[in-house]
Amino acid sequence: MALNRIITVGLEKVRYCQQQIGLACITEAEMTFLKSYVHVMKPVSIAMDLLQSEQECCIGHVIPTIMGIQQKLKSMTVDPAVNPLVTALSNGLSTRFKDMFDDD
Repeated sequence: MALNRIITVGLEKVRYCQQQIGLACITEAEMTFLKSYVHVMKPVSIAMDLLQSEQECCIGHVIPTIMGIQQKLKSMTVDPAVNPLVTALSNGLSTRFKDMFDDD
């Protein structure tokens, strides 16, 4: 959510703030990477919000949510720079929830 806010604010405003506090300015390539990263992580972020809910979440949400994340990751067309992230997320979910997916 913090990275999404940086993207929403925009490159020029972020650079202005960085200059005011004496930091090196973010490059356009770094901003492009952040946009790709946020795009990939959005389904994970939404799922975490759902699964962390104390009032609206139940055990029946877990498997469909994880399967939804996996489907979105598989169907994404992303910047090649974040392909390792997509692969790691997909493999991690498959490994972590393998027993649940294999159980009829």
